[in-house]
Amino acid sequence: MNPNKTHAVSLRRQGKSYKEIVRITGVPKSTLCGWLQHQKWSVAIRKKLSKIQSENARVRMIAITDKAREQRQILYQSYREDAQTTFEGYYKEALFVAGVMLYWGEGDNKLSNGLIRISNSDPMVLKFFHAFVGRYLPELYPKLKMSLVLYPDLEDVASCEYWSEKVGIPLDRFMKSQYIQGRSKKRTLPYGTAQIYVPSTAYKHKLLEWIQLARSNIQHAGIV
Repeated sequence: MNPNKTHAVSLRRQGKSYKEIVRITGVPKSTLCGWLQHQKWSVAIRKKLSKIQSENARVRMIAITDKAREQRQILYQSYREDAQTTFEGYYKEALFVAGVMLYWGEGDNKLSNGLIRISNSDPMVLKFFHAFVGRYLPELYPKLKMSLVLYPDLEDVASCEYWSEKVGIPLDRFMKSQYIQGRSKKRTLPYGTAQIYVPSTAYKHKLLEWIQLARSNIQHAGIV
C-alpha cells in the first residue's frame, strides 16, 4: 500500500479530521476523500467529529451570548448611574419633573421591549413629551418617530399633517398609519390617536431610573 495512504488511514482511524491529516501528511483533501469517504468506519468517524464540532460551536455561541449579555448589563448600569447623577441637577426643573411624571403615567414602562413610547389623543401631551426629550434626552431627539391609529373614515395625509403641525415632528419621521378594524367605523376622534416612540433599551433604563428616583422623592417628602 502507498505509504502516504497507510499513514492517512492510520491517522483517520485515530479520529483525525481531514484537515488534521492534510496538515500532518501533506496529502491533498481530494485524495483523502478518494481513499476514505466511502469507508463505513471513516463515515462513522466523520459523524462523530461532526457531532463534536456542533457541540463545540454551541458552547462557543453560549459563551459569546453570555459575554454580550454581560456587556449589555454593564452598559445599562452606566445609564442608570448617569440617571442618578443627572437627576440631582434636573429635579427642580418643572419641565423635567412633569415629563418624568407624564411618562410614568402614560408611557410604555415595559423594559423588555426596549421602546420609549407614549400614546395619546391630545396633541399637547405629545408636544410636551417631545419637548422633554429634546431637553433631557437630546441624543434621541432626532430619532423620534410618530405613528397614528385612525378610524376608517379619516384621511391619512391630512391626519399626519395635523399631528405634525401640532407636535412639531416632521412628516418624514411619520411611520405607516394603522386603521382600526372592527364593527364600528364611526369616528370618535377627529384625527385619531398618535404615538411618539424611539427604540433604545439603554435610554429606557435611564428614563425608568428617573421615574424611580422621582417616586422616592415623593415618598420621602410625605406627599403620598
